Amino acid sequence: MKTLKNHQANVLDVKARAKEFGRQIKLSTLAGAMTLLIAQSSTSYASDIEIYTKPSESSASGVVVMMLDTSGSMDVSEAGSSACDYPEGSTDKKYSNTASYRETLSASAGGYTRRFCTADVKTYYYRQIPKKTCSWYDYGCTPVPVEKWYSCGENGSFKTSVCTTEIPKPEIPSNMLKDGSNYYYKQENDKKIYDRLSRLKDALYTLATMPVYDPTTEEGEKGIKKDVKIGIGLFPYIGTGIDINRRGYIRIPAKAWGDLNSPQRQAVINLIKSSDFKGGGGTPTSAAYAEAAAYLLGTTTGGGAYSGIDISKLQDATLVDIHNNYVSPLDKSASAAECSGQGIYFLTDGKPQTPQSTDTSNLMAKALKRTSYSFSSGLSGGENENAYLGSGYGYAKSDWQAIGSFSKSLNDPQVIKNALGVDEAKRSVLTAVVGFGSDFDGSYDEMNQDAKNAYNWGLGAEEAGIYGKGGFIAARESQEIVESLNAFIGKVGGSISSL
Repeated sequence: MKTLKNHQANVLDVKARAKEFGRQIKLSTLAGAMTLLIAQSSTSYASDIEIYTKPSESSASGVVVMMLDTSGSMDVSEAGSSACDYPEGSTDKKYSNTASYRETLSASAGGYTRRFCTADVKTYYYRQIPKKTCSWYDYGCTPVPVEKWYSCGENGSFKTSVCTTEIPKPEIPSNMLKDGSNYYYKQENDKKIYDRLSRLKDALYTLATMPVYDPTTEEGEKGIKKDVKIGIGLFPYIGTGIDINRRGYIRIPAKAWGDLNSPQRQAVINLIKSSDFKGGGGTPTSAAYAEAAAYLLGTTTGGGAYSGIDISKLQDATLVDIHNNYVSPLDKSASAAECSGQGIYFLTDGKPQTPQSTDTSNLMAKALKRTSYSFSSGLSGGENENAYLGSGYGYAKSDWQAIGSFSKSLNDPQVIKNALGVDEAKRSVLTAVVGFGSDFDGSYDEMNQDAKNAYNWGLGAEEAGIYGKGGFIAARESQEIVESLNAFIGKVGGSISSL
């Protein structure tokens, strides 16, 4: 098994390689999915999955349902400083649940609230690749004919792997230092370290305000094609009493992304500005996964305490029809089956924690339009398997076997044909998985069992993945979420054949 760190260097040339039409991108360190830009946090591990950020101009567009973790561990006001994912080597770490550790951005910058911790850290701003010549006897030497410079982002980064944007030679401030690998950095005190939820907001805002990708002029190369449909689901739903760990739901229907300031982009901005877009509750991963699939396929999870379909209908009545089935955002025509794609982008920061009383097989059966559903062997274990959640909440299960089985079913064209009620068995549903936060640091062998399972869940077909096949990325930076989503869109929305 490859380690995450073995491929980290590949990230450095992502942007340059993305500029070449039809070129394959390899995002380093796991098995990835998505495209580029935004601000700070800490570590970057992507994958070896081959993806394409530029769909062909003639291809149909894809549909992606994002299912995003908003559990308590994402929010520093709920989980404390562990939600900030301090960079390695940080000192003088500080946080208190007061106004001093939150900020509301100006209207022109999004108008949403962010929470943060502080610490003394090393922040990287530039990478230099010096000019280099090679003699005939320098075996293995790679010449560099022209000196190159790369930016680590306007506000710098805690991780060198995001220093990928080529720039002219910058003016280096006198207070900036250079390390032995030619990275320029500042040692900064009381640096803001934003919590996971704030970094997720930053990523969504960046996606909503990026230029439209233009395949003719290559302008907006980091943007999304305007006819791609993107929807957003959240988990867990926070209800009353003990209803804080049971289900996911669809918050924004999947519609065409559109031009700048389009209704769909504005809906995303309104979401991150909303006071109820905050962290809380547990991590009912399996139920949320079934909910995302049911919406994509136009089926149901049946209603009841562990289904999110009734909650989704409260968010937007157009999501659900009179028969209590979701209204699928997919084009079910035979022509769309040939040249379009669909997938689930699942972002989570930790360990699945589904109540044992959840009838997961029933949720998944209904999502696949079956009368029953049995789990195959595969993923297993997890920290919350048989864990006691407290008085009134009972015991939990990780449900990894259910998650692995369901992802395999979603990649079976015959299963998708039957669920959609179409004639041709030509569609499958890819699942990309983003492990967001410090639980996913380090090599595969260093991960806990839940992180290993998440890795295998998302592992791309190109890496011999057998479950979600959409790619896995271990992320901390907002930038990495943006990169991974755009790449996944490229994969499901008309990918170009390998050259």
